[in-house]
Amino acid sequence: MKEKNISPRITYRRRIQQRQTMIFGTIVAVMSVLFIVCGLIFAGILPSPINRAFSQRGTYTAGVAPCIKDGTPEVDLKNISVTIYNSTAQAGLARQVSNNLNQMGVNITNIANWGGDSIREAALIQTGIEGIPAAYTLAQYIPGSVIRLDKNTAGQNLSVVLGVDYTQLADPTEVAHANPEGKLHPIEGCEVVTTKQEQTKDNKGNPAQPQDDQNNEQNKGPVPSQDPKNPKD
Repeated sequence: MKEKNISPRITYRRRIQQRQTMIFGTIVAVMSVLFIVCGLIFAGILPSPINRAFSQRGTYTAGVAPCIKDGTPEVDLKNISVTIYNSTAQAGLARQVSNNLNQMGVNITNIANWGGDSIREAALIQTGIEGIPAAYTLAQYIPGSVIRLDKNTAGQNLSVVLGVDYTQLADPTEVAHANPEGKLHPIEGCEVVTTKQEQTKDNKGNPAQPQDDQNNEQNKGPVPSQDPKNPKD
């Protein structure tokens, strides 16, 4: 059939089909781009556009940091194990931070979303008594972080909850420049923590006598002397 013999109705249908093909093709292309962008945001490569201060304020962490002995040496990052939680609306943040810390030598045990309220600070570092030096060491790499004691945590294992004010990790070179001696110092206003070993010692460093034994010693009266002429059975 020649072009000049095509009816106006067929020409109209062809134009409609071409227009529909163009519209559907544009929609598929846009959805593909959005899918790729969402994947990059989820992976933490791109920042989330909804992670704004007005959309998520977070709550400040209660309590105070545990103290550390002044001049305590830093802990080698290779000896620190961390579980990272994300309390923010930024998808993929925990994975991004875990990858960066792992490159510094930190052992990452797990990453997950935080089940509680959003943290306002850059990060909440939870530690047991034994891990306080490790927590102080790691806090140097997370500016704006706070340290809190969790007596249920053992060893050098830490929990890091990323908060709304988190921006980025400190560069190891900057940390080394700021603390060339590698010594840790107690945070102002910290709370002194007493270990179980210290609780079982007296002021002279000797094992403390149990309270029940002390009370028994106090309740004992003078030992009655026996008359050699009238011995008792």
